[in-house]
Amino acid sequence: MNGHVKAYRLYEGLFQPTTPASESNVTIGEGGWMSISAKGNISGTGILWVCELNTLHAFDASYLQNELWNSDMNPDHDDPGEMFKFSPPTIANGKVCIATFSGELAVYGQLS
Repeated sequence: MNGHVKAYRLYEGLFQPTTPASESNVTIGEGGWMSISAKGNISGTGILWVCELNTLHAFDASYLQNELWNSDMNPDHDDPGEMFKFSPPTIANGKVCIATFSGELAVYGQLS
């Protein structure tokens, strides 16, 4: 990817590609595989998950300048190691799963 994550508006079935509606402050390096999650149909709960080769990012899907979390914030606890290429995050039951080259599955979720 090597750039900023950008969101564009969809108006009457057409993308408005001239100016992004939202853009992250974070530069995403090699990778950029994305998935999105939300709490059902509750407005404002969307999270955009973005994988680089060694970092998982979580952005507020409605305002990409708000990075909620990334796996580099606490590397001793959250470092996934090298992630598989072309493998987007999988989200289910409040957990985010990432395939890694270590032969393990990195699973993230809320700590109790």
